[in-house]
Amino acid sequence: MNRPVFMDFERRWAISGLEDLTGHAGEAVLPKRDFLARLDELSGRVEELGERFGVALGLDHSVFMGRAAILGLTRRGQTSCNGTCRLIESGDGWLAVNLARPEDVDLVPAWLCRKGDDPWKAIGKTARRCSTADLIERAAMLGMPVAAIPFSRHPGEGRDPDLSSQTRRLSRLDPGLRQDDGLEGGRRPVVVDLSSLWAGPLCGHLLTRIGCRVIKVESTTRPDGARFGPATFFEELHNGQEFVTVDFATPDRLRDLILSADVVIEGSRPRALRQLGIDRDEVMSQRPSMTWVSITAHGRDDARVGFGDDAAAAAGLLAWDRAGRPVFVGDAIADPIAGLTAAEGAMASLLEGGGHTIDVSLSGAAAWVADAPEIASW
Repeated sequence: MNRPVFMDFERRWAISGLEDLTGHAGEAVLPKRDFLARLDELSGRVEELGERFGVALGLDHSVFMGRAAILGLTRRGQTSCNGTCRLIESGDGWLAVNLARPEDVDLVPAWLCRKGDDPWKAIGKTARRCSTADLIERAAMLGMPVAAIPFSRHPGEGRDPDLSSQTRRLSRLDPGLRQDDGLEGGRRPVVVDLSSLWAGPLCGHLLTRIGCRVIKVESTTRPDGARFGPATFFEELHNGQEFVTVDFATPDRLRDLILSADVVIEGSRPRALRQLGIDRDEVMSQRPSMTWVSITAHGRDDARVGFGDDAAAAAGLLAWDRAGRPVFVGDAIADPIAGLTAAEGAMASLLEGGGHTIDVSLSGAAAWVADAPEIASW
């Protein structure tokens, strides 16, 4: 059972910088649970593992705030800090709708079965007449990043009972880590990073910092979408790494790279990798000491698309204003949470000698933070 936290949460929240990214433009909104304690606990675990590799990572709250600081983002209430995701009231609850890609905007008429010049106006008007379940089902069929908020109207009412199953899965990891079971000869572990955007690259960044040789792999036709954002953010995540471009239409080179790795980081659904001739189980049967890090929106067995803001909302990682309306917490906060969680699993696996699957979902990692102890006063 979670115990209430008796501390000056308001002051800690302000110092962290998350106050500037949570609430309405003119009014900060405090969460009712101590999310910060969970974020600090997660960062602390990663730091402790870093020390086992002889590295002081020195993690602080900037790991969650970095992109917002670079972009100059601030809180916007029911609109995400970056403007692509919104919290929309449906006929029986709330949704997070993320029009993160041009194709998501193009799909709105098909999703709503109606046309409109302004997609957000059309979404707001139509959603109030529809059930959350129907909207989610149609969005999933179209591959749109839309998620249900796991409360009927207000936190504490009608929490989704399935949310508890969205846990971080660090498969087969022995809690008794042994540093001397690492790779032979003290050579640098090779990491092949197939991921993009924020969560996977953050994991790769932290592995770079503990001394791994990280090879960033991108498609010749579809580079990492983060390249189209602020250059500073991309460069900070990939500093010290090697870059390789591969034609995924002829994936022999990709397969060779993967088979050379001690750690693979990927953020693709299993079907997408199998279409490239890459099957995790088959690869790991050839490389029993490999660590495979899989980061998805809602789990490897869930085909739904998702990004940091909608995944956090799906986990209930939100704050609620005085009118009982949800507001976003932080900037795409499920991404750095999942990235730290993935790094924790990868480091622990390396310390054990590898041979593990690290299965992390954005919503699952965020759900652990969302389930933080309630804040109480004296």
